[in-house]
Amino acid sequence: MPLAPSRDGKFRHVLCRGFRPSQRYRPRVVRVESNWTVKKLDMLQEGIAARQKELQRTADRVATHAKWLWRLSTFAKVSLVVLGALSATKAAADQVVGSSSTGSVITYTALGVLIATVAGLQAALHLDRRVTELTTLAAESHALVRSIDSQWYEKVGLANPNETDRIASALDLLAQQDDKLTSIQQRAAESGVNIAIEVRELTRSDEKEPYSA
Repeated sequence: MPLAPSRDGKFRHVLCRGFRPSQRYRPRVVRVESNWTVKKLDMLQEGIAARQKELQRTADRVATHAKWLWRLSTFAKVSLVVLGALSATKAAADQVVGSSSTGSVITYTALGVLIATVAGLQAALHLDRRVTELTTLAAESHALVRSIDSQWYEKVGLANPNETDRIASALDLLAQQDDKLTSIQQRAAESGVNIAIEVRELTRSDEKEPYSA
């Protein structure tokens, strides 16, 4: 409000045309803290999305290795059955071609060597145990991806508008993802599969992130 001199020499407030007193108390509000909180939440969401991709890739690679080992184990079992059945015909072959036949001796000796080799490799590689472990690990990894998705929507994406609580929930999800990734990679390594290197080298096309604020 402007000042004007009066007759006694003192300055008094006067109203000017178009002046509204209420306009003096209309400050401009800048929510700096809120904007920074939103940025932090966005950063956490990007971290969660990146770890979800890594979890999905890990689960896919573990499942691929489990499938390959299952095929190898099945092939070994079928080979043992077939080779065992062929070696059982030695008595009949001896009656036909004679037990002193060079061809018969070489053939059945080779069958015995193959049987021993396949059985030894199957036992040394622990194919059945590794197939079971990796198959279970792949199922757990896929279930974990779905669980993190559900928790994100419940605690962060569709949670109450309290940004502090959402940030705390996002941090909990990040810690959970890190712990599970470490555990999965260690268990895969114990089964003879180096998932950490494979996942790092694996590339995928970018997809739209489901974690938008």
